[in-house]
Amino acid sequence: MSGTTVCVSFMCMLVGTTLSFGAQPPAAATRPATTRAAGPAATRPAIGELKGLLAQLDADEWAARDAAAERIALLGEAARSDLERQLTATPDGEGGRRIGALLARLDEARLYGPTLITLHLRDVPAREALAVLAAQSGVSFAPAPETLWPAGNEPRVSLECIDEPFWSAVQQLCTGAGLRMTRSDPHAPVQLAVADAKPAAPYAVAGPYLLKIKRIDHTQSTEFDGPNDNNASPGCRISLFVWGEPKMPPGVWSIEQVDELSTDKGLQQVDRRNFYGRGTVVGAMNEGAMTFRADVPGSRIMRLRTTLQVNVIGKTQAFEVADVMAAGKVQRTIGGYAFELRDVNRIVEGRYAYTIEVSRGEHTPAEFNAFRMTLSRSQARLLDANGRALPSSGGSSSFGGDKYTQTNQVGRDGFGGAVKVGEPAKFAWDVPVETRTMSFPVEFKDLPFP
Repeated sequence: MSGTTVCVSFMCMLVGTTLSFGAQPPAAATRPATTRAAGPAATRPAIGELKGLLAQLDADEWAARDAAAERIALLGEAARSDLERQLTATPDGEGGRRIGALLARLDEARLYGPTLITLHLRDVPAREALAVLAAQSGVSFAPAPETLWPAGNEPRVSLECIDEPFWSAVQQLCTGAGLRMTRSDPHAPVQLAVADAKPAAPYAVAGPYLLKIKRIDHTQSTEFDGPNDNNASPGCRISLFVWGEPKMPPGVWSIEQVDELSTDKGLQQVDRRNFYGRGTVVGAMNEGAMTFRADVPGSRIMRLRTTLQVNVIGKTQAFEVADVMAAGKVQRTIGGYAFELRDVNRIVEGRYAYTIEVSRGEHTPAEFNAFRMTLSRSQARLLDANGRALPSSGGSSSFGGDKYTQTNQVGRDGFGGAVKVGEPAKFAWDVPVETRTMSFPVEFKDLPFP
């Protein structure tokens, strides 16, 4: 969105470690293979060097100041308390400015970078490993161990993680415990299930995001003379899902390019016109895909490098309407978009409907499309006089180039034994007015064709 989009490319120095990527190995393996990106984490300074590095932030030469700041950044959260003490003691000058910038980078990484896990567990019950991982990450898991292993025959596992991203640790645990991750939503437990007989899904870890391949379709054809067919069948389609850590705000993911495609027949040239990436909402149960609309020779992909882009909600602005049943048509301008709430009415006793229309305004079609997808993760609500939301009972939406329309239905009857709520008294919607675009390199290896 114009004037409201913040672009961030997460590099290794930002989180004080290299990012980890990997493809799930055959079932016989005990741990997923990973490829670690080469980066400055290999030369991370000892924490004992920090005092000398802090002194260098006021050095006369700018090169020395820059070098010291970059070395401190490699320490990540381990340097936070010392940086905060130093900033309190010397808040002014060049040193204070650089310490403030370093703390801001740590805050950015804490919010939008991967949660780093360090565990050394040897042959422990799987429920104990789950509990330790949950405690260190601040993430809860569901269902309870007694549901996963009702007979009490849980496996024993070993975990070895040193500053590994959260999802790498989760995948290592799942491999050892015979589990699979099925769902992750913002501020909700990560859902697990006992793995079925299907082959384990190839996966990649990109910062705070997990990508898992669901299906690979591969076709080959023989081409003859004639015009190009704009509706030609794809040569290869890779369907996948993307989940974020529970701490991550709602977002929309996309893959716009392929940086490298190598098969057992060698490096393949990818014509941008023959590649199509289709993303969706992070955590959605409908899959996205990478589609190559040309033959991809060989029997397996040896290496696929691409870039994951995620557009997440930053700041929000409240769209609220009091006495909503009598308010009539209400218009607001939020983030440069025109919002209109209308047709709030009672369908039958205890059932209500309302319509929201959002217009593109001066934003580009691409900005509007990204904004529309982000809106789908920001739920509008009808509240009763006590501030309780009426449960959703269905709805529909439509999207054109300039307008997005959403019609929702709600009811007063609670579901699953919930308390019945009152008549609608207020409309409330926290509309995202700032989004943040993050980019993460992704690598898959050794993907077999059918």
